[in-house]
This record gives sequence, structure tokens and C-alpha cells, in this order.
Amino acid sequence: MDLPPIGLEPWQKVAQAIDDVDLGPGWSGFLDSARRVAAAGVPTHVPADSVWCLVAAMVAITGGDAAPWARTLARLAGHARCLECGLVYSIADLIDERGDAGPIDPASVPAETLADGVAGFRPAPGRVLTPAALGAQVRWRVAGGPVDALAALGDRAVLAAGPAGTTAWEVVSGGPALSAMPGPAVSVCVADDSVIVTATPDGALLGWEASTAKPLGHAVRRGGTPVRSLAAVLVPDDLDQRAVSWLSQLRGRRVLAVGDAGGGVELWEPLAGRPHVELFRQADRSVVDLTALDFVDQWPWTGSDLIVLYGDTVVDVWVSAAVQGDRSTMVPDSASLAAIGHEHIVGAVVAPRRLGHRAPVLLADRNGTVSMWETFGVRLNEPLPPDPHHRDVVGIAALPFDRSIAVVTVSSTDRTLRIWEVARGSASLVPLDVHPRCVTVVGQTIVIGHDAGLLAIDIEAVSPFARSGS
Repeated sequence: MDLPPIGLEPWQKVAQAIDDVDLGPGWSGFLDSARRVAAAGVPTHVPADSVWCLVAAMVAITGGDAAPWARTLARLAGHARCLECGLVYSIADLIDERGDAGPIDPASVPAETLADGVAGFRPAPGRVLTPAALGAQVRWRVAGGPVDALAALGDRAVLAAGPAGTTAWEVVSGGPALSAMPGPAVSVCVADDSVIVTATPDGALLGWEASTAKPLGHAVRRGGTPVRSLAAVLVPDDLDQRAVSWLSQLRGRRVLAVGDAGGGVELWEPLAGRPHVELFRQADRSVVDLTALDFVDQWPWTGSDLIVLYGDTVVDVWVSAAVQGDRSTMVPDSASLAAIGHEHIVGAVVAPRRLGHRAPVLLADRNGTVSMWETFGVRLNEPLPPDPHHRDVVGIAALPFDRSIAVVTVSSTDRTLRIWEVARGSASLVPLDVHPRCVTVVGQTIVIGHDAGLLAIDIEAVSPFARSGS
């Protein structure tokens, strides 16, 4: 593409501003393409990739909090790897429509500008994570034994499961909400509005009345592979008529997904003595977490997407609205996850708000990396990089914050809570005086399960004057 020199109105000032800005290493190719497009007066035949370069540059030079948005746009340009041959080409060459453009040595390509073909570009260059003016205020504490799993009981109480049994606590006051449910438990789930299910260390499932904590019948799934996680899954009422028969029988019902130490995922009735079906099994892995994304008031999507984690970079997704009942083939793949820093994904959480078309899912790595995804394999936003003072992350939760969301992770080794303001691209690290084992959110309150009970805290803004001691 042969562009004329600078001088065409009204883009002269834009091109000059882009030419004058310095955004650090890795940006020169983006900015050069942007300047040339502006210098040409943005002709109608300019390829879309070069227009994205211009848009990103125009956002970046406005200053303030614009850099994160510019980096997101800049991910749409850079270098691309051919999905068929694996060779890497410069998008700048493609923009210029150079007939003699040849592949580039991948070793010479900045990793942050290399597209992975599925999840978009790696985090764009020049990123500096700004501190968030956020802190945490203790709401209440409950002393007791270790807590290994948490679950929200509506918006008023939290369920805490551990070796000593399962208890329920009012989230506002920290007082008991129900009688204790005896027996050791490694996972707990509110299967529907009327039933609480706990899983014992040997793999049995126990049902409890949600309003009274009274036991419901006998334990089921006795002698099975040890359970690692539970999740409630909604099968849509308007399920496609072509769906397989076993899935059609569950139309309009909420069932229990059970993930076990043998890599298997089953669907159970909360009080039934046998599973409906084994959805799938990763024979060489152990399930570490199940998370259900319910599409309530998110038309045209219905039912639930079940996200399955194994403690590595493998992510499975089962869609209850699918016709065949098989695992989805469109998921965040291992290569895309590894490219942005994931190594051992230990937890997932659904965003409490729709961010765009749907509520996305956030994945937390043991090393502190957090990324945001559509369950069909498209990455959103830039990932949160690790923090050297926030290692061995054991859980993730999210809550509404301002007009977006805040994401929290907890570290067992460093005894810290990390708060990520997604919309602003900022993070804050809060020291804790407990060793976290798990975390959840009920309403606006963060509840942490630890070695000796529960800790409930609220996020609060920290005044810059208070931080400076004024």
C-alpha cells in the first residue's frame, strides 16, 4: 500500500501526535502502521488490521487510563502464525500487501505480539499494572477447625465444609444460620433451593434439607471414587427436540455434577442412588474444580456451561443445551492458556455480571495468573500477571464492583488476598493473618475458609491521604 506523506487534513495532527509519542519497547511497529494510515487520510481501501493499529494508537496517546484499552486493541495487530504450516508472518507485511513477504524466524518475534490462532494475541507490550486504591475490612470471624470448601446459601448465608462437618453462617452477622451437618466433607453444593449436598472423603454423597439442615435419607454413591468437586447444572426447558434421549429426560431440571479423583464427571439426582450418566472421564487426571455458568436472563443462551479443571492447563466444558450431550470442542485450549502464563489452573469463577454479551469465566492459576474467557475458547481482556508476594493461590471469587467486577484470589503460602479491578487494570495486595484454603463471595462479602475457621471481609476504598499518613 503506497501512502502519501504527512499533510492531509484532518489527519495531519493525529499522525504527528502518533509520531511524537513513545510507548516503550514493542510498540514501534504498531505506531508506525498507525501513523502511515493517518498520514494517508484513512483511505477506504486500508486493510482492517491497519485501521486497528490506528485506533489503538489514537486511544494510547490520550493518556490517563487509556493504555489498557489501547493494549487490548493492539492485540489485533502484530505477528500471526499460520495455522496450516506453522510459519510466522508479520502483519505489517500483510497490511502492506507485500508480494515478497516471507516468514520470520519465530525466535526473533516478540512473544507479546504473536497470535496463537484461537485466543487472540498475547498480552500487549508496555504493560504496567497500576496499584488499586482498595483494602479490606474484617466483617467477622468464626473460630473452628479447617475449612476445605465453601458455597453460598442464597444471598444470606455461607456453607463451610471440612473434617469436622458442614456449618452455615449468616453473612451479615457471622452467627449460625442452620444446625451443623455432621460428618467430614470435602465439598458442598446447594443442588437446588431445597437440598444441600455434601461429599465425604470416601466418595459418598449426603443430602440435607436446605431450610433446616435435617438429613434427607441415606448416603448415596457409597464406595465410589473420591469426590473432588460438586456443581449444580441446569438443563434448559427449551432443549432442542433433537437432543439425545438421556438428556431430554432431564429437560427443565437442575441436577448435580460430580467430579471425582479418577477424572470422571457424572450427573446425579440430588437424592437418587445412581447417576444419570457419566458425561466423560479423563483417565489420567483428577478433577480439582467444577464451576457452572448458568445462563439465566442471558437470552439467547440457556442452560448451563459446566467448566471442569484438572490442576494443569486442560479445561473441559460441557454444555447442557448441546444436542449430543458431548464435551464441547470449543474451549480455552492448553496452548493458549500456557501462552499467557498458566501452568496449574486451580479454580474458576463466573463473573457476577455480564461483561458484553455474556458473563465470562475467570481462571486462576496456582502461580497467580488470572485470565478471563468465553467458555467457547475466546479470551477477553488482558490477563492478570503473577505477583511474587502472592504464590500458591488456592481459590478465586468475584463480586460486583462499581460498574464492573472485582476478582479476588487467596494465597496460602504468603497469606495474602489479591484484588483485581478488571475494568481499570489495577490490583491491590492485602495481607491476611490466616492461612487460606478456599474463598467465595456471598453478596458483597468475601468469605475465606482457613486452617482454623472462617474470615469474612468487605472491600473498601483506601484514601490516598490515609496511605500517606496525613
